[in-house]
Amino acid sequence: MAHVWQQTHGKPPTRSYHDRQWAAKMKEIGLHP
Repeated sequence: MAHVWQQTHGKPPTRSYHDRQWAAKMKEIGLHP
């Protein structure tokens, strides 16, 4: 879910699959990376 959000509304990561924006979204929806 966080990956889809990041692809459509955020900025796609440049180097790795998971980045700070992805981690912040996970925490926002109640999941901890």
